[in-house]
Amino acid sequence: MAKVKLEELFNIDVYERKARTKYEAIVVIGKYARYLLRTGEIKRVKLKDNPVIVAARKFVSEGIPFRRLESQENTPSESSDRS
Repeated sequence: MAKVKLEELFNIDVYERKARTKYEAIVVIGKYARYLLRTGEIKRVKLKDNPVIVAARKFVSEGIPFRRLESQENTPSESSDRS
């Protein structure tokens, strides 16, 4: 995956172009947001503005499954559909 500037990280539209999939972009954004909150590098914000909540809303609005099933990841037809 391409390197991303910090200010681009929470802009899902910019970031998903650099990730392999929209799912990967959202997962990475959520994980990194939790890391920044935990280490105190960003201050806690109102719940509606929390980057983790924003990423979760994106999951719901795009209909992206939270977890992939092993059988779905290994099917050749799925990889050809994404191309």
